[in-house]
Amino acid sequence: MKNKFNKVCEKLYVRFNDFLTNDGGYVLFVFALIAIIFAIVGFYGKNGFDWRWNVFFLFPIYIFCGWALWQAFKMYRRTLNDIRERNNKKQG
Repeated sequence: MKNKFNKVCEKLYVRFNDFLTNDGGYVLFVFALIAIIFAIVGFYGKNGFDWRWNVFFLFPIYIFCGWALWQAFKMYRRTLNDIRERNNKKQG
């Protein structure tokens, strides 16, 4: 049972790794941005808009989420470029 589980996990890891190294991370970042926007719209649709609550609590959270997503995106691009350079050195 454990051996079968390890094989399944290894297959999932290889497929996900291939997806990310073939520019699939951009798709994930777009989905993350869309999910954040939907969460904001859904929250306002359910609870209404209170300017004090938004200015002092929610807007700083949205700014932080955007900053964190941008930093993760830059880190992904840097890592992807390092992987491609390493593969080019191995081949050439």
